[in-house]
Amino acid sequence: MNLDEIIQRDNHIRKMYKDHILFDNIRSERDLKIYLISNSSELLPDYTYVVDDEWFVIDGKSQYGKGDLLFTDGTGHFAVVEIKYLTPYSGATARKKRNKGKNKVEEQVYKYVYEYRNKHPEIVTIEG
Repeated sequence: MNLDEIIQRDNHIRKMYKDHILFDNIRSERDLKIYLISNSSELLPDYTYVVDDEWFVIDGKSQYGKGDLLFTDGTGHFAVVEIKYLTPYSGATARKKRNKGKNKVEEQVYKYVYEYRNKHPEIVTIEG
């Protein structure tokens, strides 16, 4: 992926989310995604460009997962971002749900980083 394509993808993805209204409270994964894209320069300062949104981990095979966002600095360094909305409620059941969600997202990120690295051996670094 060359820099022109990276910039084009970044502009396209940011434009898709630009007009979405984010209310006071974040209530969903979609809200988290809007917030992250809107504030990526502060939250992911090393990764200037968002180059993929809802990308197949293995092309055309959704059963292997879909990554939420992929960022790059434009020079071969990438960051895989998997988003999970975790319940803010208290109590034992909510706590178990949050722990399960955290474990799941960690597993997904490791898998997605591994698979993306295999698909694109030319990249310099990738993290999740």
